[in-house]
Amino acid sequence: AHLIAQNDAAIPAQLARQSHDRSKPTFGGIPAENGLYHAGSASGFLCSLTAAYVSPSSRYAGSPQLLQALDDAATFLLAAQHEDGTIDLLTTNFHSPPDTGFVLEWVCAAASVLQRAQIPAAAPVLQKLLTFIRRGADGQRARIDEGEVLLGTLVERGSGKDAGAADAEPAADEARAAAEEAALDAAAGADVEDDAAGSWAQAAA
Repeated sequence: AHLIAQNDAAIPAQLARQSHDRSKPTFGGIPAENGLYHAGSASGFLCSLTAAYVSPSSRYAGSPQLLQALDDAATFLLAAQHEDGTIDLLTTNFHSPPDTGFVLEWVCAAASVLQRAQIPAAAPVLQKLLTFIRRGADGQRARIDEGEVLLGTLVERGSGKDAGAADAEPAADEARAAAEEAALDAAAGADVEDDAAGSWAQAAA
Protein backbone atom coordinates (compact mmCIF):
# COMPACT_ATOMS: atom_id res chain seq x y z
CA ALA A 1 0.00 0.00 0.00
CA HIS A 2 2.87 2.34 0.79
CA LEU A 3 4.48 1.70 -2.61
CA ILE A 4 1.19 2.39 -4.40
CA ALA A 5 0.70 5.64 -2.47
CA GLN A 6 4.26 6.67 -3.22
CA ASN A 7 3.78 5.91 -6.91
CA ASP A 8 0.48 7.82 -6.97
CA ALA A 9 2.15 10.87 -5.45
CA ALA A 10 4.70 11.00 -8.27
CA ILE A 11 2.24 10.62 -11.13
CA PRO A 12 0.92 14.21 -11.44
CA ALA A 13 4.43 15.57 -12.02
CA GLN A 14 5.17 12.78 -14.50
CA LEU A 15 2.00 13.43 -16.45
CA ALA A 16 2.83 17.13 -16.58
CA ARG A 17 6.17 16.32 -18.20
CA GLN A 18 4.75 14.05 -20.91
CA SER A 19 4.89 15.53 -24.40
CA HIS A 20 1.42 16.14 -25.84
CA ASP A 21 2.31 17.84 -29.12
CA ARG A 22 1.40 15.34 -31.84
CA SER A 23 3.39 17.31 -34.41
CA LYS A 24 6.69 16.55 -32.63
CA PRO A 25 8.70 13.31 -32.55
CA THR A 26 8.72 13.57 -28.75
CA PHE A 27 4.94 13.04 -28.58
CA GLY A 28 4.03 10.59 -25.82
CA GLY A 29 7.53 10.54 -24.37
CA ILE A 30 8.88 11.97 -21.15
CA PRO A 31 12.25 13.71 -20.84
CA ALA A 32 15.08 12.11 -18.91
CA GLU A 33 17.09 14.14 -16.41
CA ASN A 34 19.29 15.40 -19.25
CA GLY A 35 16.22 16.67 -21.10
CA LEU A 36 16.38 14.08 -23.87
CA TYR A 37 13.36 12.02 -24.88
CA HIS A 38 14.29 8.38 -25.34
CA ALA A 39 12.83 4.91 -24.95
CA GLY A 40 14.47 4.32 -21.58
CA SER A 41 12.69 7.16 -19.82
CA ALA A 42 9.43 6.32 -21.58
CA SER A 43 9.56 2.68 -20.47
CA GLY A 44 10.04 3.62 -16.81
CA PHE A 45 7.20 6.14 -17.06
CA LEU A 46 5.00 3.51 -18.67
CA CYS A 47 5.65 1.05 -15.83
CA SER A 48 4.71 3.62 -13.20
CA LEU A 49 1.45 4.37 -14.99
CA THR A 50 0.66 0.69 -15.45
CA ALA A 51 1.14 -0.02 -11.75
CA ALA A 52 -1.31 2.73 -10.84
CA TYR A 53 -3.83 1.87 -13.56
CA VAL A 54 -4.24 -1.79 -12.57
CA SER A 55 -3.96 -1.44 -8.77
CA PRO A 56 -7.34 -1.37 -7.01
CA SER A 57 -5.86 0.61 -4.12
CA SER A 58 -4.54 3.34 -6.41
CA ARG A 59 -6.57 6.50 -6.82
CA TYR A 60 -5.76 6.20 -10.53
CA ALA A 61 -7.19 2.68 -10.91
CA GLY A 62 -8.97 2.46 -14.26
CA SER A 63 -8.38 6.17 -14.92
CA PRO A 64 -9.16 7.19 -18.53
CA GLN A 65 -6.50 9.90 -18.19
CA LEU A 66 -3.86 7.33 -17.31
CA LEU A 67 -5.01 5.03 -20.08
CA GLN A 68 -4.54 7.82 -22.62
CA ALA A 69 -1.11 8.61 -21.21
CA LEU A 70 -0.20 4.92 -21.44
CA ASP A 71 -1.33 4.78 -25.06
CA ASP A 72 0.67 7.89 -25.91
CA ALA A 73 3.78 6.46 -24.20
CA ALA A 74 3.39 3.20 -26.13
CA THR A 75 3.06 5.21 -29.35
CA PHE A 76 6.31 7.01 -28.52
CA LEU A 77 8.11 3.70 -27.92
CA LEU A 78 7.08 2.38 -31.32
CA ALA A 79 8.18 5.61 -32.99
CA ALA A 80 11.54 5.48 -31.20
CA GLN A 81 12.18 1.90 -32.32
CA HIS A 82 14.25 1.36 -35.47
CA GLU A 83 13.24 -1.00 -38.25
CA ASP A 84 15.74 -3.52 -36.93
CA GLY A 85 13.99 -3.53 -33.54
CA THR A 86 16.69 -1.64 -31.65
CA ILE A 87 16.48 1.69 -29.84
CA ASP A 88 18.99 4.46 -29.15
CA LEU A 89 20.54 5.73 -25.95
CA LEU A 90 20.85 9.24 -27.33
CA THR A 91 23.89 10.23 -25.30
CA THR A 92 26.19 7.45 -26.53
CA ASN A 93 24.66 4.36 -28.14
CA PHE A 94 22.72 4.08 -31.40
CA HIS A 95 20.94 0.99 -32.71
CA SER A 96 22.01 -0.48 -29.36
CA PRO A 97 21.14 -4.13 -28.55
CA PRO A 98 22.13 -3.80 -24.85
CA ASP A 99 19.96 -0.71 -24.33
CA THR A 100 17.16 -2.40 -26.24
CA GLY A 101 17.41 -5.32 -23.81
CA PHE A 102 17.15 -2.99 -20.81
CA VAL A 103 14.04 -1.30 -22.22
CA LEU A 104 12.49 -4.64 -23.14
CA GLU A 105 12.69 -5.74 -19.51
CA TRP A 106 10.48 -2.84 -18.44
CA VAL A 107 8.10 -3.13 -21.38
CA CYS A 108 7.75 -6.90 -20.93
CA ALA A 109 6.90 -6.38 -17.26
CA ALA A 110 4.24 -3.77 -18.08
CA ALA A 111 2.78 -5.96 -20.84
CA SER A 112 2.64 -8.94 -18.48
CA VAL A 113 0.80 -6.93 -15.84
CA LEU A 114 -1.73 -5.65 -18.39
CA GLN A 115 -2.26 -9.17 -19.73
CA ARG A 116 -2.97 -10.52 -16.26
CA ALA A 117 -5.28 -7.61 -15.41
CA GLN A 118 -7.45 -8.42 -18.45
CA ILE A 119 -8.90 -4.92 -18.74
CA PRO A 120 -10.64 -4.63 -22.14
CA ALA A 121 -10.07 -0.88 -22.38
CA ALA A 122 -6.32 -1.43 -22.15
CA ALA A 123 -6.20 -3.93 -25.04
CA PRO A 124 -5.00 -1.38 -27.64
CA VAL A 125 -2.14 -0.34 -25.36
CA LEU A 126 -1.21 -3.96 -24.75
CA GLN A 127 -1.12 -4.64 -28.48
CA LYS A 128 1.29 -1.74 -29.02
CA LEU A 129 3.54 -3.04 -26.26
CA LEU A 130 3.49 -6.55 -27.69
CA THR A 131 4.40 -5.17 -31.10
CA PHE A 132 7.37 -3.35 -29.56
CA ILE A 133 8.42 -6.54 -27.76
CA ARG A 134 8.19 -8.72 -30.88
CA ARG A 135 10.19 -6.27 -32.96
CA GLY A 136 12.78 -5.90 -30.25
CA ALA A 137 13.08 -9.64 -29.75
CA ASP A 138 13.45 -10.23 -33.49
CA GLY A 139 16.14 -7.55 -33.64
CA GLN A 140 18.05 -9.09 -30.76
CA ARG A 141 17.91 -12.55 -32.32
CA ALA A 142 19.09 -11.13 -35.65
CA ARG A 143 22.10 -9.58 -33.92
CA ILE A 144 22.87 -12.92 -32.28
CA ASP A 145 22.71 -14.64 -35.68
CA GLU A 146 25.04 -12.01 -37.13
CA GLY A 147 27.44 -12.55 -34.25
CA GLU A 148 27.40 -16.31 -34.76
CA VAL A 149 28.14 -15.92 -38.48
CA LEU A 150 31.02 -13.56 -37.73
CA LEU A 151 32.29 -15.88 -35.05
CA GLY A 152 32.19 -18.84 -37.43
CA THR A 153 34.07 -16.89 -40.07
CA LEU A 154 36.77 -15.81 -37.64
CA VAL A 155 37.13 -19.29 -36.19
CA GLU A 156 37.43 -20.71 -39.70
CA ARG A 157 40.09 -18.18 -40.58
CA GLY A 158 41.79 -18.78 -37.26
CA SER A 159 42.14 -22.47 -38.01
CA GLY A 160 44.78 -21.68 -40.65
CA LYS A 161 48.50 -21.92 -40.17
CA ASP A 162 51.30 -19.65 -39.06
CA ALA A 163 50.81 -16.05 -38.03
CA GLY A 164 47.36 -15.80 -39.56
CA ALA A 165 45.94 -18.17 -36.98
CA ALA A 166 47.57 -16.35 -34.11
CA ASP A 167 46.33 -13.00 -35.35
CA ALA A 168 42.78 -14.32 -35.73
CA GLU A 169 42.48 -15.72 -32.21
CA PRO A 170 41.98 -12.39 -30.37
CA ALA A 171 39.37 -11.32 -32.91
CA ALA A 172 37.56 -14.63 -32.59
CA ASP A 173 37.54 -14.33 -28.80
CA GLU A 174 36.18 -10.82 -29.06
CA ALA A 175 33.42 -11.91 -31.44
CA ARG A 176 32.53 -14.83 -29.17
CA ALA A 177 32.24 -12.51 -26.18
CA ALA A 178 30.08 -10.09 -28.17
CA ALA A 179 27.78 -12.90 -29.28
CA GLU A 180 27.43 -14.18 -25.73
CA GLU A 181 26.66 -10.68 -24.44
CA ALA A 182 24.00 -10.21 -27.11
CA ALA A 183 22.47 -13.55 -26.20
CA LEU A 184 22.25 -12.56 -22.55
CA ASP A 185 20.62 -9.24 -23.48
CA ALA A 186 18.05 -11.00 -25.63
CA ALA A 187 17.29 -13.56 -22.94
CA ALA A 188 16.81 -10.79 -20.40
CA GLY A 189 14.53 -8.68 -22.54
CA ALA A 190 12.93 -10.71 -25.29
CA ASP A 191 10.78 -13.03 -23.15
CA VAL A 192 8.29 -12.06 -20.46
CA GLU A 193 10.09 -13.47 -17.46
CA ASP A 194 7.58 -14.95 -15.00
CA ASP A 195 9.74 -14.32 -11.97
CA ALA A 196 10.64 -10.72 -12.72
CA ALA A 197 7.25 -9.74 -14.08
CA GLY A 198 5.50 -11.64 -11.30
CA SER A 199 7.32 -9.80 -8.54
CA TRP A 200 6.67 -6.48 -10.30
CA ALA A 201 2.98 -7.33 -10.63
CA GLN A 202 2.83 -8.26 -6.95
CA ALA A 203 4.20 -4.84 -6.05
CA ALA A 204 1.60 -3.24 -8.31
CA ALA A 205 -1.30 -5.23 -6.88
